[in-house]
Amino acid sequence: MVIKLATPNELIKEAYKMIGQPYCWGGNGETVGSLVRNFATSHGQDKKSTEEMLTFINKMIKADLDTVHLQDCSGLMVYLLRKINAYQHDLTAEEFYKKCTKVDEPFAGCFAFYYNGTKHNHIGLCVDNKNVIHDLSTKVGVVLEPLDKRQDARGKSKWVDFGRPDFCLDFSLDTVTLNKDVYVYMTAHDAEMNDTTKAVTTYKPNLYYIFRTYGCSTNITRTKGSAGGWVRNDILFDAEQ
Repeated sequence: MVIKLATPNELIKEAYKMIGQPYCWGGNGETVGSLVRNFATSHGQDKKSTEEMLTFINKMIKADLDTVHLQDCSGLMVYLLRKINAYQHDLTAEEFYKKCTKVDEPFAGCFAFYYNGTKHNHIGLCVDNKNVIHDLSTKVGVVLEPLDKRQDARGKSKWVDFGRPDFCLDFSLDTVTLNKDVYVYMTAHDAEMNDTTKAVTTYKPNLYYIFRTYGCSTNITRTKGSAGGWVRNDILFDAEQ
């Protein structure tokens, strides 16, 4: 059941908050305390993965984190979509792929997929056309990394397919609301480097239109249809909090 069409930016903002959370096969973002350990133990695929999960979780709890979430790769997407009230069903990576509109190139808000020759067995969320957030393994959990980091035996990226989730996100919505000042730059490259000595101005809290995105940066403007200044995506998402 689709409750509402949320924006890709909403999904990406929540995904950034999940970086560092652990991997647990079968999990959909369930939360913590003693229930976390019990859930992890019951969902371990084998003794080794269970021990790795518990080691990771214990480390996080000792670090005084308020909440630990447990999810696998598709469970991360399920949790994020539920978090922004966009979609409620529990889907596998293959089921997500089948519901998406297939696209040739990655971009912010699309899903990325591994394919094992039989089915799509892993899923991540592209935060731009170069980087993906995904729940990688019981050793490292949720990570943000370049799309070309994980490669197969032929030296090709494991992310072989991409899909636009039109069934739950509205890609026509093109505004952002800044809640704090951000430095803006003349070029997408300068924004990505975030050298404040090269900033051309500061944008104040307000509603801005998205003019275009490139790489890890977005051009936002107060005048719809006209170019404005470039901001790196993670800084832009943070300013929307």
